[in-house]
Parts: sequence; structure tokens; C-alpha cells
Amino acid sequence: MKKSLLIDCSLGLASDMLVAALLDITGKKDEILHELQLKICNNMTLNADCANSYERQGLVFKAMSDDFICGHGHIGHCHSSLSDVLNFIDGTQFSAFVKDSAKAVYDVIAAAEAKVHGATKDTVHFHEVGQKRAIACIVCACALFEKLAADEVVFSHINMGYGTVQCAHGEVPVPAPATAVILEGIPHFYSGDIAPCELCTPSGVALAKHFASSFIAREDMQKRLNDGDILASGIGLGRRDIGVANGIICYLLR
Repeated sequence: MKKSLLIDCSLGLASDMLVAALLDITGKKDEILHELQLKICNNMTLNADCANSYERQGLVFKAMSDDFICGHGHIGHCHSSLSDVLNFIDGTQFSAFVKDSAKAVYDVIAAAEAKVHGATKDTVHFHEVGQKRAIACIVCACALFEKLAADEVVFSHINMGYGTVQCAHGEVPVPAPATAVILEGIPHFYSGDIAPCELCTPSGVALAKHFASSFIAREDMQKRLNDGDILASGIGLGRRDIGVANGIICYLLR
């Protein structure tokens, strides 16, 4: 029987929220989190806690490390290369599918960064997305997509938020330049009825770009939910207070 994974990101899309939602939908949070912890290696600590965001109750996922990947041997805001990121991924104990998927997601990010900075993928420097916790989120998301083994993955149109965001290069409009490049060809929209903030991150969009079978409007997603047999659902929450529930809802249908 065909299984479909529907991902509602009408209130944001970030890699940590996606991991939390996919973990929640399994119904085996502790068991699978333990498995992820054993395989992530790289001196990472993972946790997922129950939380509330206005009317929603779900999971908040966090990957923690004492340092960033840094070729210069110091801790703090440092640059990491695509090679550094690939070494982290290769240092995990996940399957070839998970490693290859995570590398493909970072290839999307690297191509976007290269376009923005007039560089090549091999010479770009990652800032926020090069932190070990960011890489761990992407790897864990890939592992959960593998575990759920859906025949299709359908994302809603993506809510960008609005306003500005602070990044390594200063304050920039939402979406940040690399995020805007990754979003090319992906349906998205701006939401002005929440607190001004970035709701969509480059890692979240890159995961969607790699795994999505299609993108559909929220009303079309609701129709599919009404017509289908919902096997499970999961909610992954963000940590921002935007005035409404902040997070992703996933549904597994047949």
C-alpha cells in the first residue's frame, strides 16, 4: 500500500523543526532518538523534549556541540568548508543512503552560497549552516526520511516570514540571499500577520528541495487529508514566539 508523507510548513520550515516533526510521527521518540544518538558520533548530544506553542503540543529537537567545525582550530564564529562538512557526515555511522542524502542537501546549499558570493562550491565558507549542530540536524532529518520510507513526500507552500534576519554578514532582508537562491522554483509566500522574523532557513529549504516529490497549496493538502487515511501525525516546534504556533505538522497517509 502506497504511503504518502505530507509536510505542512505554512508556519515555517527549519531543519530542527523538521527533525522534531518526523521524530514525533514515528511514535517511538525515545527509541529512535537513542538510535540517532548512537549513529551521529562527532561528539554530539541530541535531545527532543515535549513543548507547547500556543494551541500546539509537539517536540522541540536540539543538537548540541561545544564547538563548531573549524579548520583553524579555534572555537567561535569560524568558517567551515564543504570538505569539513563532508568529513562530519562521513564520520557518522548512518547508512549510505543517509550519508549520500545529507551530502546532496549540502551540495544544494553550497551551490547557493557559491552563487551569492561569486565563488565555487569547493571554496565557499559556511557560517551558521556549517556549525556541527546544523549538520547534525540535516543528517538526522535524512535518517528519519529513510526510516519512514514514504513513497512520496509532499510539502506545502513555504512561509518565509518577513522582516530582516541577523547573519554572519550583518542584517539582511528575509529571505537571506542563499535561502532566496535555494527557493528558486519552490512555491513560497510572505506572512505579515506574525511577529517579524525569518521562518524559513536555508537548511530547511534545501531538505525540502532534495526530498520533495511535489509542493502543493495548503488547501490542496487539506483536501488530501480529508480524502485519505491518516496513519500518524507529528508536530515539530520552533523556539520563537511569533504570536501564533510556530512549527511543522507532518502526516503519514495511505
